[in-house]
Amino acid sequence: MKPGGKRPRTILLVFWGLTLLGLWEAGKVVALTEQFRLLLELGVQPDPRLRLVISAGWMALLLGTAVALWNRKVFTRWLVPGVLSLYVLYQLALTAVYVRAPVNALHWLPDVLLATAVILYSAWALNRETATSYFVEEGQADSLG
Repeated sequence: MKPGGKRPRTILLVFWGLTLLGLWEAGKVVALTEQFRLLLELGVQPDPRLRLVISAGWMALLLGTAVALWNRKVFTRWLVPGVLSLYVLYQLALTAVYVRAPVNALHWLPDVLLATAVILYSAWALNRETATSYFVEEGQADSLG
């Protein structure tokens, strides 16, 4: 495949996964904004202000990474698995610290296995032989038109 050729389906799947996660975080931002006063009155932990800022940050990071992947940036080959790993660790830590239900203990193994599979898939999809020619180095971008 020539540089900048047809987008492989595996990369398209990773792109849509990042986009959907970013939109999920955007939905959390909207929900937290709408329920802000109520959450403050109830004294919910973690603090709703902190959750709003963190969700907005994840939204920007995930959607920005998706845009970089769409624009064939080489650095996304390592950035995507890294961002997904951090996102999973954050979500698991949030659950571990703030959810005190006994049922929570039952969900650890499937959550960790699914997250590991998604991270490994994204690393494979972006670094396999067919996908490497999809990405464009900075100097090549001008020659593609």
